[in-house]
Amino acid sequence: MGVEIDGRIVILSEIEGALERRAERAARHIAVELENGTVTLTGPVRSSREREVVLGTGRHTPGVKAVVDRLHLSPRS
Repeated sequence: MGVEIDGRIVILSEIEGALERRAERAARHIAVELENGTVTLTGPVRSSREREVVLGTGRHTPGVKAVVDRLHLSPRS
């Protein structure tokens, strides 16, 4: 169980760090959840481009099997 929890923390940290580096400022308002290799991204994005950057970040993180998109367009976020 310890390895599973440690792996979970690593995956979450990688996604959150990548969002801070790659996505626009609104990405800091995105919640990241991980369950059995499936990442759920929830929150506002300012553009379709930003949505793709955020989703791509999740998809390209080692250990992620699937990404659930719960992002919503909010140009003023």
